[in-house]
Amino acid sequence: MLTLGVLWLAAQGEAAVFISSLLGDRLRGVVVGAAQDVVVTLLGEQAFAAVQATGALGISLLIGGFAVAAFGTVAGIRRLAIAGRR
Repeated sequence: MLTLGVLWLAAQGEAAVFISSLLGDRLRGVVVGAAQDVVVTLLGEQAFAAVQATGALGISLLIGGFAVAAFGTVAGIRRLAIAGRR
């Protein structure tokens, strides 16, 4: 049965490419929609519009800003912990 399925799929290569392309597009749409929902929930509509308007540069700046803020927070907490021991 598996052999017949593989032979049928090989004979219907064009249909397999179409179906895989369709599924890929739908999966991409779901992932992009979920990412948009997360950004809107975390940052709000205005920040999402700004990121969307600037494209890849805006996303890079956003991720870089988060990284700098996280690093600064960790460094500040560490400095406070060291000062508290003295």
